[in-house]
Amino acid sequence: MIDYRSTEGCNDLLPAVLADLLRRQVTVIAAAGNSQVVAAKAATTTIPIVFLTGGDPVKFGFVANLNKPGGNLAGVNTLGLEVAPKRLDLCASYFPP
Repeated sequence: MIDYRSTEGCNDLLPAVLADLLRRQVTVIAAAGNSQVVAAKAATTTIPIVFLTGGDPVKFGFVANLNKPGGNLAGVNTLGLEVAPKRLDLCASYFPP
């Protein structure tokens, strides 16, 4: 069963939404966005949290490192700093000056 919750962009509601999820004894929490990840991490150290972020999860303190995240968080980083230069090269090849 998937139980969707949303704060509709109101981060003040995050603690209450997460408390409700914990009462329901969910088996995993999915969080998209840094505020949601921070709130979920603060709410539980045992329930797995799967996250999506556009930034560096190590820099934000979500995980210890990318190879071995540790703790109960695992996720996807869409920023891709390592491949950004290649992406720009590809764009430039499609749209030459």
